[in-house]
Amino acid sequence: ATADSDKFPDTYQTSIKLAWDKPVVSSLPILSYRVYWDAGYLLDFALLAEIYAYDQPFFNVTSFTPGKLYKFQVTATNAIVGESTNSTVVSAYAHSVP
Repeated sequence: ATADSDKFPDTYQTSIKLAWDKPVVSSLPILSYRVYWDAGYLLDFALLAEIYAYDQPFFNVTSFTPGKLYKFQVTATNAIVGESTNSTVVSAYAHSVP
């Protein structure tokens, strides 16, 4: 999976919406997307969510600390290759409600 820097991420008041482009796949169906995050721990990424829907190239993050910088990466999985390489790291600040 790759991250579309124009869409990934959009920051909202109390959530962060992540979106990415579906990978171009010849005959290998995508089984899931994996969203990884680093909550400010020096690029120590951990699995945040696994999405088992090829047609859902987005995820809303709602569990975070307002004012903190978060970094995200996305991968795609299939039955032949397994997990793809990580997308580009993208960052977003979680904003609090004014």
